[in-house]
Amino acid sequence: GEKNGVDYFFVSEPEFRALIAEGAFLEYAVYQNHFYGTSRAAVDEPTAEGYDLILEVEMQGAEQLQVRLPDAVRVFIEPPSLDVLETRLRDRRTETEEVLRGRLQRAQEELAYAKQCHHRIVNDSVDKAVDALLRIIREARRERG
Repeated sequence: GEKNGVDYFFVSEPEFRALIAEGAFLEYAVYQNHFYGTSRAAVDEPTAEGYDLILEVEMQGAEQLQVRLPDAVRVFIEPPSLDVLETRLRDRRTETEEVLRGRLQRAQEELAYAKQCHHRIVNDSVDKAVDALLRIIREARRERG
């Protein structure tokens, strides 16, 4: 149901590879045989105007951002437990068992990565998680001056 130019910008794999070669992405990754990335322009333009951005990326992208944007504040949002995550994924009924197992395995790897982030938020309640993220943003703004 996602729409090109609204939710994401969709390009073919050859186009994506060409954009990588051009250095058009601030970060990119391949996940579940799909290419994902954040264009430099999508970040540079609003940040130059003074906007704060929240990028939702997985580990490969986060590691690239850590190098390319060393002053960025890294926040890891995690489920209350792997069991809760599994229940949430199963309740969606959007993935095959094989894909679900892969996502749960990946989640374990990502939890190990969380130690490299500045902050961790347990998403046991959307409202509490949003409040925690807003506190982190306000704190980062104060520190930047």
